[in-house]
Amino acid sequence: MDTGWIVVVILALIAGGSLLWRARRSTGGGPTTAAGEHPLGNSTDARERTRVGALSEEDRTWEAASLQRFRDQQARAEAPPTDQP
Repeated sequence: MDTGWIVVVILALIAGGSLLWRARRSTGGGPTTAAGEHPLGNSTDARERTRVGALSEEDRTWEAASLQRFRDQQARAEAPPTDQP
């Protein structure tokens, strides 16, 4: 009697998995727009917009200064060495 229930459970799992696989295959794996893009857009962009929206004015000023220092360091590192006599 126990093996009969095990067989029924295994068959039910296989049937459920098969139905799920068919459903995902027919919809293409998820919602898309007509252009083929995800309707929610790029999640990285959404996180960045949320992060920037939550910054205080002081935080924005600090971030801008930090980014400028980083760009200045990169420019100095990429600049060709000057010949000094």
